[in-house]
Amino acid sequence: MRVTSVELRERLDQVVERARQGPVVVTVENRDHVVFISADEYAEMRQSYRTVRLKSSLTDEEIEQIQKAEVPSKAE
Repeated sequence: MRVTSVELRERLDQVVERARQGPVVVTVENRDHVVFISADEYAEMRQSYRTVRLKSSLTDEEIEQIQKAEVPSKAE
């Protein structure tokens, strides 16, 4: 669903309810500006984020665990 910033102000309750079902893009001057998503969808996204660290910041134990790790097959 797409709404303008003016529509958002006029129909905030409806837009929030719609965002619980799927993303709602808010446009300003015909350009995508922000996206509203449900709290559940946001939590899923946050859980899927990976932490990036420099190799030099890893402990010897972490490096050893990485070296022992195996990629599961698609069947698993």
